[in-house]
Amino acid sequence: MTKQEAIKDLRTHDHSIMSVGHATEIGNLFGVQPPVRVFTEGVDRVAWVEGDGKGVDAAELAEAIGNSMGLEWEPAMGVGTRLRRACDAVLAALDTAC
Repeated sequence: MTKQEAIKDLRTHDHSIMSVGHATEIGNLFGVQPPVRVFTEGVDRVAWVEGDGKGVDAAELAEAIGNSMGLEWEPAMGVGTRLRRACDAVLAALDTAC
């Protein structure tokens, strides 16, 4: 998977708690450790978690990747908007680098 493919995939995980394995695969491409935490069903916006509840908020991963690259984007309150803006900033930077 290329970096561009990874970010395009990440962008589809709107309002998602990703598996640690998949988030790590994406994070490794950028040298970023995914922000793993334990989620609880029914708390905040979490409707369902797998296994022990460990996962990665897709928006937090996108922001961690963008921050690691020194990128900036307009802040947002909504998790979906945060995800899209961070992913769009990363994709723009990757396109510029090519």
